[in-house]
Amino acid sequence: MRHTTKPTVSVLLATLGMMATACSGGGKASPSGGTGGTAGGGGDNGSGGDNGGSGTGGDTSGSGGDNSGGGATGSGGGSVGDAPVDHFEPPITIKVTVSPPSATLAVGATAQYAASVTGATSDAVTWSTSGGSISAAGLYTAPALGGSYIVTARSVEDPRAFGSAHADVTGSTLSQPDPIRDHTVSPAIYLRAPVQGMQFLAPATVTMMADSWDGTAPTKVDFMDGTAVVATVDNAGVGGGSAAGYFLRGIASNLAAGTHELWVRETSAGGATHDSTHLTVTVVDPPTYASTIILDADMTLTGDISWVGTADKPILIQGNGHKITSADSWTGKLTVKYVHFRNLGADPTGSLSATAQGMRVSTTGDIDIENSLFEHCAQVVVFANGNAAVTFRGNTLNENTAVAIDNGTFFDGSNGYSIVTFTGSSPAAKVFAGNRVSMGWVRFENSFNWTVGGKADADSNILMGPRGGILMRGNQKGITNSVVSGNFTLTNCPNRWTQCTNLLFDSVGTGLILEHNILVGGWTIRPFSGEARYNVIVAGGEAFMQGWAAGASLHHNIINNLGIHAPGFDNNIFDIYTPANTGIEIYNNTWDAGGNALALYGPAIRVRGGATLKSIRSNAFVHFPYYLAPVVTGDRDMETKNGPQALADYIDYNAFYNPEHKTPMPQSYYGKTTTSAAPGSPGFGGHDVGGFNADVDPKMAGT
Repeated sequence: MRHTTKPTVSVLLATLGMMATACSGGGKASPSGGTGGTAGGGGDNGSGGDNGGSGTGGDTSGSGGDNSGGGATGSGGGSVGDAPVDHFEPPITIKVTVSPPSATLAVGATAQYAASVTGATSDAVTWSTSGGSISAAGLYTAPALGGSYIVTARSVEDPRAFGSAHADVTGSTLSQPDPIRDHTVSPAIYLRAPVQGMQFLAPATVTMMADSWDGTAPTKVDFMDGTAVVATVDNAGVGGGSAAGYFLRGIASNLAAGTHELWVRETSAGGATHDSTHLTVTVVDPPTYASTIILDADMTLTGDISWVGTADKPILIQGNGHKITSADSWTGKLTVKYVHFRNLGADPTGSLSATAQGMRVSTTGDIDIENSLFEHCAQVVVFANGNAAVTFRGNTLNENTAVAIDNGTFFDGSNGYSIVTFTGSSPAAKVFAGNRVSMGWVRFENSFNWTVGGKADADSNILMGPRGGILMRGNQKGITNSVVSGNFTLTNCPNRWTQCTNLLFDSVGTGLILEHNILVGGWTIRPFSGEARYNVIVAGGEAFMQGWAAGASLHHNIINNLGIHAPGFDNNIFDIYTPANTGIEIYNNTWDAGGNALALYGPAIRVRGGATLKSIRSNAFVHFPYYLAPVVTGDRDMETKNGPQALADYIDYNAFYNPEHKTPMPQSYYGKTTTSAAPGSPGFGGHDVGGFNADVDPKMAGT
């Protein structure tokens, strides 16, 4: 087991920042290169190949590798490789060290960093930072926003080799939001949208979404732009959106060009006030447009449509609340490049709607929408029929959507909080890549032959904000044949809620691959019937992953609790609960619950309701402050009443290091195998690192 980073919150947060580029490409620099070793047991060639973990390898498969238990070809014998060959890389021989390791400075101040490169013929590096700016010579300039930032030096000779340091910026009235959702801090209020640094066109409409964490509903919430109150929500119960633990919304309208400092203040029932973090957004004047189309009624498309501007002179289509539509029988092609859409389907008064549409087109012709901006627009709905190909690339659907993101259930079939929806019967290849969506779901219905994201950096989608994520539903003749790769998705849901979905795959068919993504918040993946590999899965709610279908697999992922601090809340990471959910394989993953600092007291894996897994093999489970075991059977609070039930057919070659455990002695599993293998025998923990029920430090330390 070759771990290269110590699994602390600070280092893992830094790792997430540095992995964003790698994951976005999904290629050789992505988590795929290191996760097999990190999770233990698989090495470069995976964990067991076609027959790995079946129980037939047992003692004869050997115990080679660094505590992997499985040698070069995996944990249970079988043919080489769960990981594709194109992920193999030569080892990194260059080392980059940045000094000083940390610096504290005021906003706007500078600090000099230096890089030392060993093992290379050239000491040249490129500098980058997560906030502020840094010169080619390593001179860092702090931003106006206080917080902790990462400074990175990357070898020019081998960009995989890098070193990093911290820049702690103080002295600002603004502050970087705490990435941890801490349920022990109450009362408090959070500004969930927009986020720091967003940009809007003047005169701007900005949707401000607040989240109260208070024992009682606040009597009032003021939405602020600097010292000016731009909107107020009085206590009106859940329906009014101001009850404790629910989203609250205020609309800031007609913001002029310039920098705006946004924040919210709640007044509690007792009269005390609490302020959120302050953040800044920028409002800019519109560019010079090549041409302008102003709608005074809905526009119906006929024939082939081509709106093509340029990066410096886009086309403006001003909707004035009207929408762009077509007949369902339309056969024309739609080509849109470098177009600014404003106020399509949006209520001119600023009121939001859950169902309003700004664009609804249906065609058998190809659809190509690229490098365009949707500013304060209602839903975009695209029907691709016949053999229509779809390309939706490089677009921004801005945070000031005219779609109401409300306090409904995790999925409302009528709209699902979708900002953009793709549907239709076309079997042709379809691409959604390089887009920025700042609130709400991207929705795929009758999903077939989609590539969402891709392997190049420019292909990565960034989907974030309240109810951010992907909804993929349906299939064609039982087949989905889609890949979701290299994306960053972050969903926010009200503080008291745990059932907001990040990626929802409902009734999809075969051929679904989820890889090289960074997934943050909510029910990260549910339900799911494909292969999830090489992802970084960070933070969840009631369960990170739930309701997976028969035959699915979860392998070579890094799974961490870096987003919720709720001591005593018995959530879990992977939850399966129906008898039909069989044949699922879980292998070569690293699971880190965050220890006492984050206090995820539930298990990593919970199997209940008659479900059983095919195998749990070659995983590392670390820092679970569990009450029972990291891997358990049974419903919450009922496990010991019913006794241990069957977990899986095969459970072996796993590693455990959980010094925070709440049991008198370490216990790896609360369950048994379907084969009734004896605890500690091959197939049931017989090859676990250190032995059955051992708690062994996997030495996850390094530079």
